[in-house]
Amino acid sequence: MSRKLSNFLSRRAGLVARRAGSLQAKKALSVLALAAAAVMLADPAHAGTDGAEFADVWTTLTGWMQGTLGKIVAGAFVIVGLVAGVARQSIMAFAIGVGGAIGLYNAPTILDNIVTGTVPLLPEATAKALPAVNLLTAVSGL
Repeated sequence: MSRKLSNFLSRRAGLVARRAGSLQAKKALSVLALAAAAVMLADPAHAGTDGAEFADVWTTLTGWMQGTLGKIVAGAFVIVGLVAGVARQSIMAFAIGVGGAIGLYNAPTILDNIVTGTVPLLPEATAKALPAVNLLTAVSGL
């Protein structure tokens, strides 16, 4: 009886293994189909073309960072850095305070340049590089 049970269990294990491979393939195919549908049905993303409702907030934050409030906070950074430098007898704390002040004041400009997707000097760069490309083409014989 134990031999029959052993054969039955081994056949069952083989059948389960074959079905499991088939199920994994079906799952993978369904996930792939779902991903393809999500890509095809997704709306295109247009970076930097929307968000006008936050323009007032950004203008306010920029005004604070580069206006009187920003200068006061930058001065506080420098003073705290100076005091920490004297307490630790190291100029690095003062340098960190100055760096923080510079970073606070220039952060809006840096962020604007990072998220702006335009390259204003591209036509000029192309016009300057074109003679070199023509020269290389003529020299190489292409």
